[in-house]
Amino acid sequence: MGANVIMEIDPSQLRITNPGGLPAGLKPSEFGEVSMRRNPLVAEIGSRVGEVERAGSGIRRMREAVERERGIQPQFKFGAFFDLSFRRYSDKEWAALSDTKRTTDPVATQYRPSSDPVRQRADLLQFCLEPRSKMQMMTYLKLSHRASFRKQYLHPFLENGLLAMTDPDSPNSPRQRYVTTPKGRKQLENP
Repeated sequence: MGANVIMEIDPSQLRITNPGGLPAGLKPSEFGEVSMRRNPLVAEIGSRVGEVERAGSGIRRMREAVERERGIQPQFKFGAFFDLSFRRYSDKEWAALSDTKRTTDPVATQYRPSSDPVRQRADLLQFCLEPRSKMQMMTYLKLSHRASFRKQYLHPFLENGLLAMTDPDSPNSPRQRYVTTPKGRKQLENP
């Protein structure tokens, strides 16, 4: 009897449960350090059609992304099932982290978003003077609804030439970043 991948989302965490545990021969201490394909046939097909960026780098890249975004490192549990949990900061932890970041990070201090929508748009242009991902922009604006973010911010900025994609030939690339254009910079200078 087969089992399905289960994804559970609640206010405190995201949890993914995958049947099958670790690949045979891989020790928990080697997880994320040693590349071992669970299903070589699927991995090879994914690689050939361009759906696999780099085999064996996913756990490391995931940990680096969490570190870069100042998140809580994911927890792994191994057994008959493989469990991955991303714990979310509580409101109190997030406030403390935000206060620390504002007082220790000059970029965060300089570019703190406003709650005023017009000011938020200017803040976002300022924030994107360096290339930023959609998730970085949403986190910066403290937004969680992707469709609203795209409708209210991203698409209008792109359509009006205020932001540009760093890789316009691959608009859906996970590596896609957005940067303020010269037109956007001019708008910042003359509000």
